[in-house]
Amino acid sequence: MRKYFKADIIENIGENWFIADFGFDDDGHSHILTTNYVHASECGDVSHGAKADCELVAALLNAYYNGQIKLSED
Repeated sequence: MRKYFKADIIENIGENWFIADFGFDDDGHSHILTTNYVHASECGDVSHGAKADCELVAALLNAYYNGQIKLSED
């Protein structure tokens, strides 16, 4: 399974396409969501625009915190 997105820290911004900033955590880093080496020609396959992506992240977080989905332990 290809991982199109990854969690990263703000110090690495610019290595991939920036998606969202989740702010600072207890570790002192600002955590961001970026693509994971996605080529520009693939963007249409992994994004339906800012609003749709934001709604998707919100839906996934709601489903996760309501116990409707679980992450694999790989």
